[in-house]
Amino acid sequence: MQPQRHACLWVMVGVCALFAHSAGGEVRLLDPIGGEILRYGNVFRIEWAVLQYQPVKDWDLYYSITGPEGEWLDLALDLYPGDVSSAGCTLWYDWTIPDRHTTQASVKIVRDGLGGTWEDISEVDFTILPEPQALALLTMGGFWQLLRRRSPQLLRRPSPQVLRRRSG
Repeated sequence: MQPQRHACLWVMVGVCALFAHSAGGEVRLLDPIGGEILRYGNVFRIEWAVLQYQPVKDWDLYYSITGPEGEWLDLALDLYPGDVSSAGCTLWYDWTIPDRHTTQASVKIVRDGLGGTWEDISEVDFTILPEPQALALLTMGGFWQLLRRRSPQLLRRPSPQVLRRRSG
């Protein structure tokens, strides 16, 4: 029985150490943590955890394209506080990625509350890139348009007369 109790204690210590690592102390940004490659127009779920219950007025999200020391741009302000009646609950926001190419993007979550403001920032920069050009055209059914731009003489559509002769 002794080894099981120690294993359980180590798991609890590990979880507490994970949450204690937060720079803000009261809130912990869970995702993005850094290293991700996000594409313009795609939706990415930003997640954060409440580490200690405090009355919450609202949440603010910001992003930077020049790293954590750079200028913070509004991502979403005055978000509904959610049900944060207990520590450890997770909240999220679905972010549509802007068309701001960077390899130094960061996200910051800020908790506005009656007892003060707490924040946390993504640990490592992430990348925001455009959709690959060919992939974007193919997914929109634009394969023929792409080929026409490359070689318009080779890809002329047959006239209706030619289609009738082939099919009949």
